[in-house]
This record gives sequence, structure tokens and C-alpha cells, in this order.
Amino acid sequence: MNVDDNYAYNTTNTVLVSVDYLDSGNGTLDLQYDSPGSTIPDMFKGSEIVHYGDTGTWQTHDFVLDDAILTDRSNGSDFRLAHDGSNVEIKIAAVRLPSSRST
Repeated sequence: MNVDDNYAYNTTNTVLVSVDYLDSGNGTLDLQYDSPGSTIPDMFKGSEIVHYGDTGTWQTHDFVLDDAILTDRSNGSDFRLAHDGSNVEIKIAAVRLPSSRST
């Protein structure tokens, strides 16, 4: 996913990414994002891991990224969602950047 550069680019603010997902199957979900540093792991840094269950309800998780810079180095984008590779189809309803906080 690519954040509009006019909204956030080379930021020093804490970035909040809110993800609405269907809690179906069992597994983990994380967000990989562009952080400071010049190596591939810095361009795809992993967030905290969210464990999802099988309630069949829509859930929201807010990822708090204290060191995201969002300079389009994640294959031309700023972040991506990843899961544990299980054979579960992840359904995402929305991804939002509701606000950011100055650090």
C-alpha cells in the first residue's frame, strides 16, 4: 500500500494504521513497513503480530509504527500486510491512516 506523499513522506511522526479484517480461520497477521536503514529488512520491517481466531466477526487492529518513514522503498510502496502463510484467506474491509502523532 502506498500512502500519498502529501500526507506522509519521510516522516518522523508516529504512524497509525488501522486495519479492519474478518476474524476467520486461525493465524497471524502483521504489517511490514518502510523504516530507517538501508537494508532490505529495514524496508520491510515487521510490526507486532496480531493473532486472529475464528469468531466470524469483523475486527479492527491499530498498528502503531514509531519508526515508519514511508519513503516508498517497499517495492515502490510504504507498507504491506502479511500473514503466517496458512491456507486461510484473509478478508480485509478497510485500511486507514486515521492520524499521526508528533514524536
